[in-house]
Amino acid sequence: MKKQLLTITMAVMALGTFAQSLPTMSKVFPVSAKKALPSIKNTERGGGPTCDNDTLHYPYLKEAIQTAPDFGGFGLLTGAATTGNAFSQKFTNAATVSISGVNFWGFVLDRTNPTQSLTIDVAIYNVNGTNRPTTSLGTTTITLNGLTDEFYTATFSSPIVTSSDYAVVLSNSSTTDTLGLVLNNATTATYGEGLASLQYNGTWYAIPTLFGAPNDFEAAMAPIVSYSFNTDFTVSANPTCIGTTLNFTNTTNPTAHLTNKMYNWNVFATTYSLAASDSTYAWDMDDASPLMWSNNASHAYAAAGSYDASLYTITGLWKTCVGSKTTTVVVDPNTVAGFTSDATNTPTIAFSNTSTGATSYSWDFGDGSPADNTANPSHTYGASGNYTVTLTATGPCGTNTSTTTVNIAATGINTYEMDALSVYPNPSNGLFTVKMNATAKTVVEIYNVIGEVVYSTQLTNNTAVVDLSNNAAGVYTMKVISGNSTSVKQIVLTK
Repeated sequence: MKKQLLTITMAVMALGTFAQSLPTMSKVFPVSAKKALPSIKNTERGGGPTCDNDTLHYPYLKEAIQTAPDFGGFGLLTGAATTGNAFSQKFTNAATVSISGVNFWGFVLDRTNPTQSLTIDVAIYNVNGTNRPTTSLGTTTITLNGLTDEFYTATFSSPIVTSSDYAVVLSNSSTTDTLGLVLNNATTATYGEGLASLQYNGTWYAIPTLFGAPNDFEAAMAPIVSYSFNTDFTVSANPTCIGTTLNFTNTTNPTAHLTNKMYNWNVFATTYSLAASDSTYAWDMDDASPLMWSNNASHAYAAAGSYDASLYTITGLWKTCVGSKTTTVVVDPNTVAGFTSDATNTPTIAFSNTSTGATSYSWDFGDGSPADNTANPSHTYGASGNYTVTLTATGPCGTNTSTTTVNIAATGINTYEMDALSVYPNPSNGLFTVKMNATAKTVVEIYNVIGEVVYSTQLTNNTAVVDLSNNAAGVYTMKVISGNSTSVKQIVLTK
């Protein structure tokens, strides 16, 4: 997760024709420790950002991570047949980058006048297919003083913007003073990549061409760059339910710098097999689960709720640049059916829905009546007895049922007897036919649910037609009195 601090003692090595006898150099130049994600979380909410002013110390780092770092140097001096006057270091690039300056490790190599200063040109060039400089994109100058090796920074008056490969070029036009550059010890068999070239007598040559293989050393110089990226992602699965695996797809763009070992420490560390590295992407699911270090992610939430899922993009070679995107993920509860019943006004039962995670309901009252789809219905039963009531609840996360038994007894009538009494149709929308096998005078009385008589008539030839069409819909009690016998029926009036 962190770059290790590197303390480096640099020894001078002789390099072919351009070798110079340099003073012994000791320099502590640590690789900045990467920050742990928790300490920088929430600092860049909402996507982006621009990775500003990251110094691409790629040639330096390739040597610094070696078990025994071995830096050396040579001089650039124009006007002599055995010297060159410009050094080029190529950097790969496939997206828009802004270059504000150049950092390099150099010194004035002039033992006869160690206090003399030297002004050199620092430029950014386009490169061709063989990594050689072609046309200048911009230049500036900087003055070096004395023999002491230092990291110098040259700044361009305006940032140089390019979307293709480019090279940092240092040129010395002095015929008397030599520019000393510190080099890594890359070879064609190790970490040399053919990125460096030297201008000799006006022509650019690859390092192995001039010095012979396996020499492929590079100069410790680095552009100071800024670039933008937009952190973003999508979430699959609809609905999102407890235990449902959600797929988080990274749509961050552009990714050219994020996947480039010269711009991203994680890619650099992976390329050169370092023991520990940062990940380019980290996911925080906002439910106390561990961070997931991967390009894409899959996750299942264990509880319903609203979660701020975040993707962090971690990039930068020498500094840490962090972008983030947060999306709210709503996890629906699994559907659970439940209800209570209130028999205060029997035979009308009031039902209270206690279901969770449901959006629609279907009630079966157990008496053959049609299903009711309201959330909290009331139902009036037409006869006494035990009825099994079933609620089916349906939601985005499934279907569930709950059942209970309700008991219906006669109310508002003192006598409840069953006899040879026939009432039809029942339920009816107003007219009920009553038949009873009786020899005595027979009277039919209709009571409402509070025991009031709302209709009364007498059977003729053991038959009567009861007309309740002017009454309100509901459950009524029919009392049929014949001599000393009383029969009671529950009837249902519909409209």
